[in-house]
Amino acid sequence: MITFAAIFYSDLNMLVTASEKCVAITSDKVGFDVNCVDQGELAERLSVWAKSHNIMSPEETLGVI
Repeated sequence: MITFAAIFYSDLNMLVTASEKCVAITSDKVGFDVNCVDQGELAERLSVWAKSHNIMSPEETLGVI
């Protein structure tokens, strides 16, 4: 079973981490359309973006709901 350290709430466009960081996500902010990709691809792309901005650590996993 995977334990997620961050969850992206797609209906709210909000990324919330286990360390209580809360980030509003917009397509302009991340550089791609967050509404037009499937959840698996969105999780991967947001994970890369969040790790590159030190929102998540390299070993953390992001899920999309």
